[in-house]
Amino acid sequence: HIPPDIPLADSVDTAGDMFFQRLGGANGAHVDGEASGGELSSEKRSEMLYALLEVVQADSSGIVARVDERGTGTYRVNFEHAATVLRDQCLDALVQEKFGSGHARFMRVLRDKQKLDEKVVSQATMLPIATCRERLHDLALAGMIDTVEIPRSADRNPSRMFYLWYVNFDKQTRSAMRFVFQGMSNVIARANKEVAARHLLIAKTKREDVIADQSLLTEAEHKELRILAKIKQRLAVANVRLDSMLLLINDISPQSADLKLLQ
Repeated sequence: HIPPDIPLADSVDTAGDMFFQRLGGANGAHVDGEASGGELSSEKRSEMLYALLEVVQADSSGIVARVDERGTGTYRVNFEHAATVLRDQCLDALVQEKFGSGHARFMRVLRDKQKLDEKVVSQATMLPIATCRERLHDLALAGMIDTVEIPRSADRNPSRMFYLWYVNFDKQTRSAMRFVFQGMSNVIARANKEVAARHLLIAKTKREDVIADQSLLTEAEHKELRILAKIKQRLAVANVRLDSMLLLINDISPQSADLKLLQ
């Protein structure tokens, strides 16, 4: 709650300010380099922020990059790459939920290496070719991966073709969105089913005499209403999670114009 007459600059903290506030208030611990009053000196703050940026920049995700080597350097957040990382993690979770961790592993291998034949996939995953073929076909039927044909000869004879597996990101996104929308539809259908199963009880709760006196409901009816409320709450949470997945998969895409404005 910010008073309307307070200057905005005095009421907004940067991420660094909030970090040092938490650091200074943690159990009243003493930190070398504290200025008078228990606050960190500007030199110590700069040193710690630089160390934190180095740690974040060294992370394998590559979301934060150093773009200027002069002085302490200039750091940049790659929002497009961050969107890609979040989308890939969401798709991996979706595949793992639908097929299992083994299929999600195949997705990561194909995403990292791109266009591999069955033998190379088998070597990369250390699994028999028969198992690889089965899992690759599962992912292909789900629309999560695709194949490209490389002819060995000019006649393009199917028996003399290389079939390479790869991740078709556009097709993968459409398939993932279909799964998410199907999940949302299932959540709505389940909610309607739960309400329909208790329609007489719900109609009773809307009567004027029951609204005025809740004691007209029996203990069993109160219990059933609590169960219904808990089910509806869980379904609402599931719907929010599905909506968040849709946001990561489609709305915050690496090609989003909004993300390009942040670069």
